[in-house]
Amino acid sequence: MNDTDKFLEELYKIFGYDKSKDINHQKRFTKKQVEQKINLDKYSDCTIEFKRQSVSTTLGQLESDKRIGRDGNQFYLIHEYKYDIDNKIDGFQGFKQRLDTFRENNEGKRLFFRGECGLFDYRIPSLYRHKYVEVAKNSDRFYSELLSNLGDLNLLKEPKTTQLSRLQHFNAPTRMLDITTNPLVALYFAVEKDDNEDHRLFFYAIDPSEIRYEFGHTALLKASVNWMNQEVVHEFISKYDSNTSKEEKDIIGDKFLKELNEVSNSPLLFTNLDSIHNDLTSSTFVEFVKESTRMKNQSGAFIMPPHITRMENDEEEQNKIVNDSIMLVDSEKKTDKNYEEIIIKSEAIKDIRTYLSVLGINSGYIYPDIENYSKYLVDAHYNPNDNYKE
Repeated sequence: MNDTDKFLEELYKIFGYDKSKDINHQKRFTKKQVEQKINLDKYSDCTIEFKRQSVSTTLGQLESDKRIGRDGNQFYLIHEYKYDIDNKIDGFQGFKQRLDTFRENNEGKRLFFRGECGLFDYRIPSLYRHKYVEVAKNSDRFYSELLSNLGDLNLLKEPKTTQLSRLQHFNAPTRMLDITTNPLVALYFAVEKDDNEDHRLFFYAIDPSEIRYEFGHTALLKASVNWMNQEVVHEFISKYDSNTSKEEKDIIGDKFLKELNEVSNSPLLFTNLDSIHNDLTSSTFVEFVKESTRMKNQSGAFIMPPHITRMENDEEEQNKIVNDSIMLVDSEKKTDKNYEEIIIKSEAIKDIRTYLSVLGINSGYIYPDIENYSKYLVDAHYNPNDNYKE
């Protein structure tokens, strides 16, 4: 963990964060209070004045990174505490112990995993990143243009789920989040890069009855709406609820169903608007056909989270909705026991990656094409820093 993360950890310990309260009611603190309460000695042996300047600089950096908020001359914590020491591992054995415990606590559940190189505020699909706001608003045109330029007529005949999965494979931004059924693959993605920062792993335990499949109704629905006019989708998601009159619901629902069934490219007809609305506003874990060696080796699956059109004004709030749904947070804002986050200490990353390579989980296996396997062979066996050597 770098100094900034240590500093943030201290802020959480001293000032706290209440999950039951919104941002407006979180505890405020000033720079002076931080200087009085935080243990500055753990950061440097420099003068007190220098340390005070460091406090001011670090608070400013945390605010710039949107890891804390500011209200005048007061600061406040804006995210749930993510630096619990009990969630940290410093080697492969620690990973194995956490995995064994999670498996034992979730007997009978299907397990999914995700690894990330970094400590990001939110779990959101690539299309929900800020730079893709306009793409999300116009995803119908974006995907149509993309597929037209790929020139694959056979792919155009496939269901929308298959088309979206293939585009994800080509690194196009989508509303799907990559996960895997193989914990070692997730661990590899978490330690793939060195950047002197802690990285993160996620464990999910899902009831088998809640898992959906690529060619099923739910997955097809959540894929197909990407090809719809997003204004129509937004109107349906935002207005089709219990507070809307039956007459208005019928008008909104009919318009939505007509376009959905036109674009779905499937003999399956969508009719149940209540079920559709529920599916579009919740997360779904979906198993896809492992049609490529890469998908097989990565044991790939996807989370299809709540559909966000980006017609909404509050980008931060929408990201939180997606993130909470992916974290399996229930209606009382308490994290479900079937979900776990693990922090991998930065100093352990290289050793874990080396151990995984010995187990056969390496870049050549994860990305099984000539370019990547060639790079793996060079890095692993044909340079002085052989990954198998101490």
